[in-house]
Amino acid sequence: MNQEKNQFDAFDQKLNSFEDRLNPRSSKKREKKTEYGANPWFFACRAGVEVVSAFIVGLVIGYGLDYWLSTKPVFILIFSVLGMIAGIFNIWHLVKPNDIRLK
Repeated sequence: MNQEKNQFDAFDQKLNSFEDRLNPRSSKKREKKTEYGANPWFFACRAGVEVVSAFIVGLVIGYGLDYWLSTKPVFILIFSVLGMIAGIFNIWHLVKPNDIRLK
């Protein structure tokens, strides 16, 4: 098992070096991706922003519908819950376990 992992790592290194020779810009993109991808604070901040922004969008839509239809805060409640659900789904897509980014 360990030998297979070493073979895959060696192949990845060869492939990356070949790709760098073909396209030097791709190495910069890969460095940026690994720089942010390995930082847990980046994921924590992004997850918080995803939830809060989805919740705020739900509140604004609900408030707009309540104001437009002159109803009680029914739509605020409905769309704030939908916003939270959307935020949770966004986090799930960010950190889903079978994603190839999480090697």
